[in-house]
Parts: sequence; C-alpha cells; structure tokens
Amino acid sequence: MQVTIARLWKSDLAITGVVSVDGEQKYFELELPELFEGQPNVPDRCCIPAGTYNLTRYLSPKRGYFVPLVNDVPERSMIELHIGNYPQDTDGCILIGEKRINDAEIGESEIAFESFMGEFESALAAGETVTLMLS
Repeated sequence: MQVTIARLWKSDLAITGVVSVDGEQKYFELELPELFEGQPNVPDRCCIPAGTYNLTRYLSPKRGYFVPLVNDVPERSMIELHIGNYPQDTDGCILIGEKRINDAEIGESEIAFESFMGEFESALAAGETVTLMLS
C-alpha cells in the first residue's frame, strides 16, 4: 500500500495537504509548520522532513489505540498518524481528516482515521508493506 501526502497549504501555524492511498485522493492531513524559530525538523514543533518512510502498526500509549507509526525519520522518533483537527492536537505527528477547513484546521478526523485504519490494517494482514511518501 502506498500512502502519499502532498503538502499543499502552508502557514505559520500548520501545513495542510491531501492524502492519497494507492493513487486515489481520499483524505486531508494537518501537520505542524516546516520551521520553528527558523530551524527545520525541530521535534514537537515542526513537521517531519519530506521523504519516503515505512509505516508499522503501533499501540500508542499516549492515545490508547493502534496507530500507524512512521519509521526511520531522521533525528525524530514516535511519529504517528492519529486523530486530531488542529495544530495543538499534534506534537509533530500527522493528523488525518475527512475535510480541510482552512490552513490550520481539518474536520471529521475520527471518521477519516477509522477509514484509513481499515485500509492500513487490511494491507498489513495481506502481507503488504505500507509506505508513506511525503512531498
């Protein structure tokens, strides 16, 4: 399964973009901005660098449910895809939603997350590698 995130709308508060699964646009996403005090990739303050990463299933102790975990992010760890609608809902993770409200808000995150997890877990059960490509 190939998950692609195109970061399209950028502000000082957040980045929002579109999430495609195997080439089909399905969801929206929200992340923290690219820079914090002029520096990129600051843990808990910025989005992760663009690149290609493997996703694995992980029981998040902070959230209390299974999430996709983004592996091998340079100088970062414990980056999850999880439920949330606003920048304050993330510490550097990727939020997923059904709709984009504005540059710093997505909507219907729980609905999108449940749908995405169904696809994600089906792919893993079928023995597929799940890859995330961020641009």
